[in-house]
Amino acid sequence: MVALIHVLLVGVLAAVLALFLGASGPSCPSPEDIQTDYVKAHFNLQKFQGVWYEAAYHDWTQPISVCGCMRSVKHYRPEVKHIFDNFTLHCQGDHYFANLTFDLTGKSIGHMTGRWNLGPIQLIAIPNTVVAVGVDVTTGEYEWVIEYQCVEVWKHVLFAGVNFYHRHRDVPSEVLQSLISIARQQGIGYWLDHGLGITVVDHSNCTYPPIDEEVTTRLNQDASKQQDIKLKEDSA
Repeated sequence: MVALIHVLLVGVLAAVLALFLGASGPSCPSPEDIQTDYVKAHFNLQKFQGVWYEAAYHDWTQPISVCGCMRSVKHYRPEVKHIFDNFTLHCQGDHYFANLTFDLTGKSIGHMTGRWNLGPIQLIAIPNTVVAVGVDVTTGEYEWVIEYQCVEVWKHVLFAGVNFYHRHRDVPSEVLQSLISIARQQGIGYWLDHGLGITVVDHSNCTYPPIDEEVTTRLNQDASKQQDIKLKEDSA
C-alpha cells in the first residue's frame, strides 16, 4: 500500500508541475457539453454497477509499464448518494487497491465528484463525468462506459483523465477503436492526444483479487431487484 501511495503522489506531483510549466490549452468542459444525448436523458445508476475491466486510459495516476490489470467494481448506495469503486491494479508482482468514493449530491445526471480513500490524497476532489455508455441490445445492460475527469485550477487544467471500461476483459481492437472514436466525437479528443496519449491495457495474463463479500452481496441483491422489475414489466 505504501508503494501505491508513492505512485499516486508521483502522479499528483507531475500534475502540479504541469500546472506551472505546461502549455495552455482548453478549459475543462461542462458535463453536458461532452455527454451523449442518451446519457443525459437515460443514464441509469443501477446499470452502472458491477465489474468493469479497464480497456484503455489516458491517466497520469496510472503509471505506464509499471501497473496493469486494472479492474473497477462499482456499487451504488442510494441512501448516501454515493458510488463506491473498488479499484484494483497489479504493479510489479502485487495487487493494490486504490478505492474511490463518488459523491452524487447536487450533481447533474452522469456527473459526480470522486475522491481516493488514501490518506491526504482524499482531500483532492476529482469531478467525474460519464460521457457515453453502450447498451447490450439483448439484455439492456451496460456493456461499456467512457468516463472523463478534469480538474481546473486558476484557469489551467491540472489534471485530465479518460477511462474506457468494458464488461469483458478481452476487448477486440476494433471495438476499442470505436469507443475512442466516440470519445473524440464527444469533444475530448484533445485530452486523449495530450501528453502521454492513450494506453491500452493487456488483460491476457491477469489475475484479480477476490471481490469483497459485502460488495458481492449488495450487487446480487440489486441484480435480483432489477430482474423482478423486468419480469413485472414484461408481464404487464
